[in-house]
Amino acid sequence: MSSNQTIIVVTDEGMGKGEVELKQSLISNYFININGTQNMPDAICFYSEGVKLTVKDSIVLNELKSLEQKGVKLLVCSTSLNYYKLSDRLRVGKITNMPEIMNFIWNANKVIYL
Repeated sequence: MSSNQTIIVVTDEGMGKGEVELKQSLISNYFININGTQNMPDAICFYSEGVKLTVKDSIVLNELKSLEQKGVKLLVCSTSLNYYKLSDRLRVGKITNMPEIMNFIWNANKVIYL
């Protein structure tokens, strides 16, 4: 992995603070807009409640599948999936561990936390 990479870290099933509907609307719009740009992140790391976006019935599942098809690495924390009992519902991304996620973050040129 080169050091000129952009990584997005997602730790919630929404974006920002406020009502659930607003947070989910914002994260949905964010991923829709990323899909429409030329500036793709190199990877998106999901942990804590963020893993809920990678499972069946996620509001952003189609957008994440599209990003993955375009070459964006989607890294999903196994500890978080297990905690929420969601491993069998995963529909996008690669199950990984915190050391691999940390490696991506430490070696990135830019890290964006949502």
